[in-house]
Amino acid sequence: MTRLVELPLEVHWSYPLRPFDLDEAADRNAFYEIVLQQGDVKHIRQFVDVDELLEIWEQLFLPANVEAAWADYFERIRGVHVTRRWVSLPSKRA
Repeated sequence: MTRLVELPLEVHWSYPLRPFDLDEAADRNAFYEIVLQQGDVKHIRQFVDVDELLEIWEQLFLPANVEAAWADYFERIRGVHVTRRWVSLPSKRA
C-alpha cells in the first residue's frame, strides 16, 4: 500500500509540486524536512507522526533551531536522547 500525501501550497510551494510517497525513504525524509521547517503548528499536528519522526530522525537534515526544538521535545517529553548535529556555540557573555 502506498501512502501518498500532498502538502498544501502554504507549506510546500517550490518545485516539484507533487504528492509524497511516505513509503519511499527519500520522499518521506523530504516530506518531514519540509513540514518541520515550513509548517505551522496546524500543519505539524496534521502531518507529523512523532513515532515515525523519531524512527527517521538520524536521516533528516534540519536547521539548528528546528533540530534543537525537536531534540528537546524528545528528551523532555519522551525521555529519549536523539543525536544533535548542531552544537551550540558558547556564549560570548561571561
